[in-house]
Amino acid sequence: MSGWNEASRWIGRFVAASVVLVGLAWAQGIGPDEVKISSRPYPQNQTVFRVTTELVEIGVVPRDTHGRAVPGFKQEDFEIYDEGKLRPIKAFSIASAQPASAPSPSPGTLPAASSADKPASSQQKGAAADIVPSRSIALFFDDIHSNVGDLGRAKIAAKRFLEHGLAPGDRIALFTSTGTVFVDYTQDSTKLLAAMSQLQAHPRVPENGIVQCPRITPYQAYLIANDLDPTALQAAETEAASCETTGIARSPFTGKAPSPDSPGGGGVGGQSPGLQINGPEMAAASVIRAQAEQTWNMTKVATHATLDAVERTLDSLAKQPEQRLLLLVSSGFLLEVDNAEQDLVIAQALRSKTVISSLDAKGVYAEAPFLPFDATPNSFNMNSMKALIFGSVTLGAKLDDLGRTMANFSRSTGGLIFRNNNDLDLGFREIGMTPEITYLLSIEPAHDGKYHHLRLKVRGADNDLVQARPGYFAPAQNTAQAASPQNAIDKGVASTEQAAGLPVTISAQQGPLQDGSPAVWVTVHFDVSTMKFASDPGRHSQNLRLVAALLDGKGHIVAGKESAMQLALKDGSFAQLLKSGITAKTFLQAPPGQYRLREVIQDAEGRLFASTVPVEVR
Repeated sequence: MSGWNEASRWIGRFVAASVVLVGLAWAQGIGPDEVKISSRPYPQNQTVFRVTTELVEIGVVPRDTHGRAVPGFKQEDFEIYDEGKLRPIKAFSIASAQPASAPSPSPGTLPAASSADKPASSQQKGAAADIVPSRSIALFFDDIHSNVGDLGRAKIAAKRFLEHGLAPGDRIALFTSTGTVFVDYTQDSTKLLAAMSQLQAHPRVPENGIVQCPRITPYQAYLIANDLDPTALQAAETEAASCETTGIARSPFTGKAPSPDSPGGGGVGGQSPGLQINGPEMAAASVIRAQAEQTWNMTKVATHATLDAVERTLDSLAKQPEQRLLLLVSSGFLLEVDNAEQDLVIAQALRSKTVISSLDAKGVYAEAPFLPFDATPNSFNMNSMKALIFGSVTLGAKLDDLGRTMANFSRSTGGLIFRNNNDLDLGFREIGMTPEITYLLSIEPAHDGKYHHLRLKVRGADNDLVQARPGYFAPAQNTAQAASPQNAIDKGVASTEQAAGLPVTISAQQGPLQDGSPAVWVTVHFDVSTMKFASDPGRHSQNLRLVAALLDGKGHIVAGKESAMQLALKDGSFAQLLKSGITAKTFLQAPPGQYRLREVIQDAEGRLFASTVPVEVR
């Protein structure tokens, strides 16, 4: 397959994963400075702090040198510093758990608890401690970010864990990032093992980048798009120079439009020819940055899909009896430092008293010199060698960044992370242990809308062995108002009324994704000729906010996406779109069933479009 065809295939996946502007993004001569698109899950405020009522909860597990949780601490033994300032502890409690013992289970079932095995309730000094003999465990496989080899080894170790590593009375459920494999909480090991055999890797972003040359990996794109390492951009620029001299298929961002018979060629729906983002005047750095941002957007969409699935898993655990454990199995994923979404996951886990433990399925990571085993070198001139050396030098930082969010989940909720070890059997045994005791402390949040770093001191303990939440996102003073149904677009989603303030038509169609999972495809068409645009010299501007949500029979949002579209069209592009209009397309994933699709769109002046369409997911 040619470099362009390969690029088009993966660009098509990104198109499906977020929002593609069909009539706009594929129009001849329309550049990246004329349109900016961003997408995120909706709603964002499901777990938002309420300034007047909620506290920031911090789970704390002090451990000894053998990794065992240490009992006996009281509230006065803890000090919490918020950005260096000592904060009073507003609430304090202790949760304790002890594994019970029981005879070996019969074949085909998980260990069962008997009344004789249940330990009596006990009380820790300083606070009540509830002892629960059995556990609800969610076994979560990240099949988006785990490659075939990592997932295969993890499945073998998980099978042994289900057969030999569980405590009496444990109930297990199986979840995946894609939702293609699911088993509700059960003690039927036969059902769990059968479902686990169906697990497959469903990568959303190619590890070697969306095109062959220049090869910009997701990690390199992450560094470039977030301005974290200037050498990442320099390495890509030198490799781009080697692409020009060696004749290897180039990025679609280097100025060569696709042929009419290639994917994406001839436009979508026959509206326009292939995309040519840049002209000869575009600088090399801008070209590379455009490719990097495309790759990074794809990566973010994949990461948010996994985090959405983790949140749904936590919702299911919250309905189960204590004690609750989520075992996250992944090769790691990329997320911005201090990203607010991971803080919401942590807060959700702490509220439901769920421990998250993580297993890095990569084990001891091995990579061939300079390139992954499955990558093809572009050339061996000095320019390309600089790019290859960059990948080798940054490998350690890459592995740390891939595992950072998993480690943060575990550290913040009292769980363990198992990484850099090929003995995944041992890994499952370790992460499958719920901490014997967890101290739950709460403080009042600050109200400045910023990320706050926390530091904890435990009197009489080795503070290097204390697990605790590293920080939290403080709500702004107007958080409660911003999260209120009075917000126009949120109110529009919650309503059933129709609104026709914008020239929009909506259609929905059921159809599978590339990995076979069920989805609803939503198409939105804008009649540009009747829309209002702000006019500056040589530009026509408009900002649109789009929300698509699937609601169940009770009106609960099952799946939702929110997208922002910023348009700053040049005269020629604007004239072209007056004829063709703009078509946006996205998809929503949900379990099979009957739903209502609610689509709400708002422009920069507050004009609103809202409609409801019945849909079915099969």
